[in-house]
Amino acid sequence: MRKEKKSFFNKKNIIGLLIAFVMVSSLLGAWQGGYVAMDKYKDFKFRSKEYNVFGKIDGEWIQFKYHPTELESIEASPEALQTIKDSKMIYVTFDPEDKQIGAIELARIEIIESFSSEFNIYPVVGVTMNSSQYQAYPLMTCDNATSIIPVLYLKSSNETKITKEGDCIYVYGSNNIEFKPLQDRIRYSVYEVME
Repeated sequence: MRKEKKSFFNKKNIIGLLIAFVMVSSLLGAWQGGYVAMDKYKDFKFRSKEYNVFGKIDGEWIQFKYHPTELESIEASPEALQTIKDSKMIYVTFDPEDKQIGAIELARIEIIESFSSEFNIYPVVGVTMNSSQYQAYPLMTCDNATSIIPVLYLKSSNETKITKEGDCIYVYGSNNIEFKPLQDRIRYSVYEVME
């Protein structure tokens, strides 16, 4: 009686290979730190991890909250963004009685941190009117803006956009959640990922 040759591609081996493939893929995913969705925007690589987006800019992975494609619909004046890029110092101001003060405060803190640590832009914070809560801040309005030191004015509005009037840059958010994408829109512009 002749023995049948066993094929390597039998049911048992195929299932074993599939299980090994899944395990190796899982290990590689864990080794990559859980990053997913590698893609490109213009010449920049992007990947995501949990609730953040990371863009590879000048050889370094920079963290953002939004992918550039999510921000393309935000109206942003090229002149306003270029003024920020060209600045070495910038005044950042807000109305202490603005109805979106919580979102504005968070945006202000994150923008000044980004300006100073990422872009070597020295920010000076002020307020547009006297307030007991913000008495340590100097009065600063668009009247203080110059071509050398512009004013960035964070303000709630019925629109979300970035505009420029004279040497004053207005960053308008239409609700509490709209200031975060505006911050990333500014950062992408200064990094020259977006125009």
